[in-house]
Amino acid sequence: MPHPEPVRRVHAPSATDALLAALTSEQAQAVTHGPGPLLLIAGPGAGKTRTLTHRIAHLLTTGVAKPSEVLAVTFSVRAAGELRLRLFDLLGQERTRAVTVATFHSVCARLLREHADLFGRTEQYTIYDQGDMRRVIDSILADKDRVSVQKALRECGQPTTAEVQSAISLAKSQLLEPDSYRRASADDAGPVIAAVWRECDTELARSGAFDFDDLLTFAVRLLREHPHRLRWIRARWRRLLVDEFQDVNRAQAELVFLLAGPDGNVAIVSDDDQIVHRFRGADPAHIVEFAKRYPGHSAIVLGRNFRSRSEILEAASRCVQHNRRRVQKQLVAVRGGGGIVEVRGFHEDWHEAHWVAKQIAEAIASGTPGPEILILARTGYAAQAV
Repeated sequence: MPHPEPVRRVHAPSATDALLAALTSEQAQAVTHGPGPLLLIAGPGAGKTRTLTHRIAHLLTTGVAKPSEVLAVTFSVRAAGELRLRLFDLLGQERTRAVTVATFHSVCARLLREHADLFGRTEQYTIYDQGDMRRVIDSILADKDRVSVQKALRECGQPTTAEVQSAISLAKSQLLEPDSYRRASADDAGPVIAAVWRECDTELARSGAFDFDDLLTFAVRLLREHPHRLRWIRARWRRLLVDEFQDVNRAQAELVFLLAGPDGNVAIVSDDDQIVHRFRGADPAHIVEFAKRYPGHSAIVLGRNFRSRSEILEAASRCVQHNRRRVQKQLVAVRGGGGIVEVRGFHEDWHEAHWVAKQIAEAIASGTPGPEILILARTGYAAQAV
């Protein structure tokens, strides 16, 4: 009598297995990283947003953190929205709604609304944008009754409103105060800027307002000066994830370090080759500071590029390989070769525009449809000549 075939049980993949199924080994390592600080060096096109969202989903699926205990910080509203949508796609809106995904300024605005009384404001405080602050500075510079400002103007001359506003904004991003700025500044207009800054602070306090830069600096003050509230905030957000860490300024870096605390349950995504906000006080040295603050941190490099052909990736890598302070990384184009990179230099913008127009005309004449032609420029102004 023949023996029956044994029944083979096919186990359905777990939710965790499903999260890891389509990831590279490096991405999976980052997603499953346990407690403690994680430095994720993500080259261009390496799937960092995918890795971040899957890490959050993994924390929730494994029960390591509740949704309300996760804070993910991005630089732009658009990036925050993209990350949130991807989370919804992975786990559904109900399971992820309580995850806080926000920009630095949005997180700080929320903290200050909860603790506005500590700084003489109410939770209905106003946020002054750049236009509002420009008008305040104009008024202060023109006001003959502002004795300290008028004295500084007589001694140092009058800078433009834009110069004053830019200097104050940059100084605030470095967590300076008017007095410390005046001592450190080599600018001839430093005394004027410091005097105007003090008057701005008085005006903002009188109006029950913060300006955009104050959101960061006052949030840092909140966490530094009120340790009992810092402990409560850390208990609320037990898991912290930060995108584009190479672009943080001093205030933003300090905010991250304060929120992460000594245990450092924080994952930062960074690439020193992609820093774009140096003019706003961003400094890749903060990546080095992260490593010093958390000497036991784990570091993972995402080196597989899913976006570009190898020719483009190699050309981009050559542009930055001689930079002194950078993390060496080997980038691999998953899509392989198949592109051509041509570099041209021009002395005048109209020379460049003429060459671009000629290339487009030749492409269209050879049968390339117009919608398949793309022109990229760093700013809209740079593309005006074309």
